[in-house]
Amino acid sequence: MFYGTAVWDPWLIVGQIICLQCSFYLSLGVFMILFLGLRVPRLSLVYFFDYATLTTSTLTGWCVIASFLCASLAGAVYMIFLVERARKCLDFSATLYIIHLFFCILYGGWPSSMAWWVVNGTGLAVMALLAEYLCIKREQREIPMDRFHSRNPDYIRCVSVHPTLPYVLSSSDDMLIKFWDWEKGLDIHSDFRLCYANMESWFSRSKCYVGCTLKGVNCVDYFTGTDQPYLSSGSDDLAAKVPSESSTAHKCRLWHATTCM
Repeated sequence: MFYGTAVWDPWLIVGQIICLQCSFYLSLGVFMILFLGLRVPRLSLVYFFDYATLTTSTLTGWCVIASFLCASLAGAVYMIFLVERARKCLDFSATLYIIHLFFCILYGGWPSSMAWWVVNGTGLAVMALLAEYLCIKREQREIPMDRFHSRNPDYIRCVSVHPTLPYVLSSSDDMLIKFWDWEKGLDIHSDFRLCYANMESWFSRSKCYVGCTLKGVNCVDYFTGTDQPYLSSGSDDLAAKVPSESSTAHKCRLWHATTCM
């Protein structure tokens, strides 16, 4: 899983670009083995980066074209797992083909073949559009809410979905706030330090939060206005709670209904 909180992370972006570029070339090599393995005596980088190999005048050229188009389809599938967001698919697709253009210039000079531009432009469009479609379909999957009822012995008062991550919070009259991951079949998350380093004061190792709530929790929600992962909750004990600034204090700020905020 590559995506995280809505914070610009250049190292994450670089890692995504490298993984996507390597996966694209790996797929391209596999397809070239399938399409060209019996037609040429030896495969080399010429078929990857020499624009002259992309030609419609020979059967070998058509096999190279088919390899590039199939690799673009595979790249769209990779972006489901590496990029995971439909609005970012065009950016990563364009970056992939710009880097490929740079490698081609280093290897054989500026591509002067019209077939090269048509094939790579088509591959860019196919990769971006297909990746966006697949990511949108994945983002719009229904969440099976029946799993909440099977894991909560009392009435569920609130369900809150994280705006960028595949996480769901539920609060109920059993005085618990539970943390779910719908990509894992709505299982309660097993290690919260992987996703929120500062949530140990809210989520214990027993996978649910008891805290200082004395009655049922009526509402719970995420707060994404800062770099730190905050939650807020309100319960029948007339108190609103958010984490303290210290992640090691294992305390929570507490406002009662009579407190002036």
